[in-house]
Amino acid sequence: MGVIFSKLGGRDISNRTNIILKRLISNNLAVSFNYLGTRQEKKAFKTSFLNKVVIRAVLSGTNATKKVV
Repeated sequence: MGVIFSKLGGRDISNRTNIILKRLISNNLAVSFNYLGTRQEKKAFKTSFLNKVVIRAVLSGTNATKKVV
């Protein structure tokens, strides 16, 4: 799955991440998550499998490191 998303481009890492997330999840699903899951009883995106897929897709084909993402 990550290979398909890694082919999506973007101006920079942030833009590429947003493009991948828009294709991966709907707005209705996105509103039930935040990255850490610490506010408003939302689920943590950080611990989800999708987080790993997005990070791998964003990092492939770039010189970025996981620390930057």
